Amino acid sequence: MARFIARRIATAVLVLAVASVAVFTLVTLAPGDPAQIVAERRSFGADREMVERVRAELGLDRPLPVRYLDWLGDVARGDLGTSLRTNGEIWAELRERTPTTALLVIGATLFALLAGAGAGVLGALFPSGLHDRLSRATALAAVSIPSFYLGALLVLLFAVTLRWLPAEGVSGPSSWLLPCVTLGLASGAVLSRVVRVGLAEAVSSRYVTTAISRGRSRRRTVLRDALPNVAVPTLTALATQVGVIITGAIVVEAVFSWQGAAIYFLEAVKFRDFPVLQAWLLLFAALFVTINTVVDIATRAIDPRLRRAVAEGLA
Repeated sequence: MARFIARRIATAVLVLAVASVAVFTLVTLAPGDPAQIVAERRSFGADREMVERVRAELGLDRPLPVRYLDWLGDVARGDLGTSLRTNGEIWAELRERTPTTALLVIGATLFALLAGAGAGVLGALFPSGLHDRLSRATALAAVSIPSFYLGALLVLLFAVTLRWLPAEGVSGPSSWLLPCVTLGLASGAVLSRVVRVGLAEAVSSRYVTTAISRGRSRRRTVLRDALPNVAVPTLTALATQVGVIITGAIVVEAVFSWQGAAIYFLEAVKFRDFPVLQAWLLLFAALFVTINTVVDIATRAIDPRLRRAVAEGLA
């Protein structure tokens, strides 16, 4: 197992290195000249000489590989650079905004897991019943409705019409509900289908049908015997959905006026703040790679079949 963990960590580092090259190159080659943008903000109608002077100050006149190595070295030391829009340290600004986004992402992930697993289990306990049909219809609707439209509908219903919940801002637990539901509903729908299909396969297996034929209740059999078998696919699907939730937070924060790290990225796109874009995308790639690596190791640890495959060198 130790060899497998070391191999997965090495793979994660390699993937992150490739991601850093892709992030730096794509952002650098994106339309727009950072030197021109900074020069125009310093002086309206900046001439060519000022633009070139700013380009030299920012180090944009050096070869691309040299700039990448310098940027990577700064990142390794914890220096993400300076924002072109605010002139502030990117790491400090992200540190200030990240707790808001983390609250949104964690809340949406918990809602997706609880709602998705609950709907899947109910569908398995009452196959072809009202619960099963309702969860299927809800899952289809949830993945079909864009998050910005769903958020607007929830605000119209619960904030404007019923006046039960606040429409915007982070003012306490009541203000978390609508954004977390908006962000986590589609992922919960995906997880509900993963759990439902996995339980359907487990319930149709021989050991489950034998237990039910001997008089054990369906509920007890599903929860005790079949449910543990869907832990690995559910965990794997959840890891993928976390990435979807983080990217979706950009839209949800804009809808509900949350000033988090996701809206910080949106502001950077709007103002072509290239250092912020590079830092944000690299941190997102690092988080996504870390989550998938941890889940990959965890699934091998909790599944005896995968653990045996690792011990035999087959995985």
